[in-house]
Amino acid sequence: MLLPGSAKHAVQAFVHTLRRQVASHGIRVGEVSPGPVVTALLKDWPKENLEKALADGSLIEPNEVAEAVLFMLSRPRNVTVRDLVILPQSQDI
Repeated sequence: MLLPGSAKHAVQAFVHTLRRQVASHGIRVGEVSPGPVVTALLKDWPKENLEKALADGSLIEPNEVAEAVLFMLSRPRNVTVRDLVILPQSQDI
């Protein structure tokens, strides 16, 4: 889902506030912001467009997002990954 800048900022502010409020209870809260991911939302794309976007690094596979989230969650208990931005290769600028 693409959110306008103000909505993204609101989600980020909520996550940071929640993280501060529950940290003393040993609860870690972080935000994952992936770039464009191959999902069912792309099912109406022509196959050649999808293949081209994958080949030129414009999309992220769902398993790549899952691996990044697993990394985030598998840090030691005294470490919080606050913000995790995942971009496809072509958007890494």
